[in-house]
Amino acid sequence: MVDGREWPSDVNLADHLLWRHLREGRGAAVALHYEASVLTYVDVAAMVKRAVSALERAGTMPGDRVLLLLGDTPAFVAAFFGVLHVGAVAVPLSPTLSCDNASEISRRIRPRLCLTDDQFVDKYAAVGLGLERVSRFLEASDEDRPLSEAYRAVDAVAYCLFSSGTTGTPKGIPHRHVDIGVHTSLLAGDPSNEL
Repeated sequence: MVDGREWPSDVNLADHLLWRHLREGRGAAVALHYEASVLTYVDVAAMVKRAVSALERAGTMPGDRVLLLLGDTPAFVAAFFGVLHVGAVAVPLSPTLSCDNASEISRRIRPRLCLTDDQFVDKYAAVGLGLERVSRFLEASDEDRPLSEAYRAVDAVAYCLFSSGTTGTPKGIPHRHVDIGVHTSLLAGDPSNEL
């Protein structure tokens, strides 16, 4: 119970933050500003659908970890929400992270996929992360494939952030789908914004 309300524990964050806006008629609303571009929920949903298709085509399963060495771009948003939709665990890392730290984190989490932007491929190629260029990965999607149902499981982990490691080895900090859904709903202060 949070804020006197019961919250479902089988929430999917991609559904809560993206797909429900389409269902509720807000597809034309602004979802993302990037440089000089404005992307609507419909625009973002199309990118995420490609990511879901590519992830499913690659055999990504619930609970798999997907390392995201991506800049702050629409491709990151597409990959992140695609990973959440299929029930895998997104592990976003800063592309400024040292090769040693990226390699150590990858060794610890054993990701199914490692997605990166073109400009970071050379930097991380030497550490053997098995990188996929996110641009090529998304191009391999099946545009006509119907969107699968968003994965839901009680207390499922949505993503894992890593500490900076200033006091030792960077530590993984898991975040469940329901935690962020509750947080965003409470911040919105709108009772109709419930999960």
